[in-house]
Amino acid sequence: MVVLKNMEDIRALQSNQLFRSFDFTAFRTLLANIPLQKETYNKDEIIVEEGAEVQRVGFVLKGALRVTNYTAEGLELNNSYFFGSEMFSEYLVFSHARSFVYTLVCAENSEVVWMNANQFRTLVHQNANLSQAMIYYMSCRGYRDQLLLRCIGYKTIRERLAFWLLGIHQRDGDSVPIPFSQQILADILHVSRSSLNHELKQLSEERILTYEDQHLHIINRDALSELL
Repeated sequence: MVVLKNMEDIRALQSNQLFRSFDFTAFRTLLANIPLQKETYNKDEIIVEEGAEVQRVGFVLKGALRVTNYTAEGLELNNSYFFGSEMFSEYLVFSHARSFVYTLVCAENSEVVWMNANQFRTLVHQNANLSQAMIYYMSCRGYRDQLLLRCIGYKTIRERLAFWLLGIHQRDGDSVPIPFSQQILADILHVSRSSLNHELKQLSEERILTYEDQHLHIINRDALSELL
């Protein structure tokens, strides 16, 4: 564990979605007396286990973290991901949950900045600007989760892909970045990686979209729209 003092790390934390409305001076003042620690995690490393006490809030500087639960038979149920510039466990903190209700696994090599949960709660309650930023962040998170629920409500893989591209990532235009790997995209869409790969090849052959350089490139937007 490393105490956060490096200017590059501090600026990376400022780019977190929660703090983007603060200029650098205001951001430094906000966290002036708050101890922060940075930890680095390797792929497949368990960060937090279900049932662990909620003592800290995490801010992802880079990488990808997978939220998962396990059935009685030991099967993994992937629920969602946290990516760079996102935070986690804040809703557990504000709902006064005592323990994590999921296991958090490092999906890609990651860096996380940790803040004490009680200090974070106090900071949000005492700072009006941070309170407003928190409300906006959690509203955006809730809206995104609703869109993802709608996405996986579609029956076919190409329908889910179409909604993921046009309904969730419409602001990215005709070139939408894949979040790290096909496996992570498959998890987000709740399909198998092999099925997703097969569908991408089919859509490429039909000249609807292509997949290259970790991006999905939309060729025929009207054809995608007709799927929804």
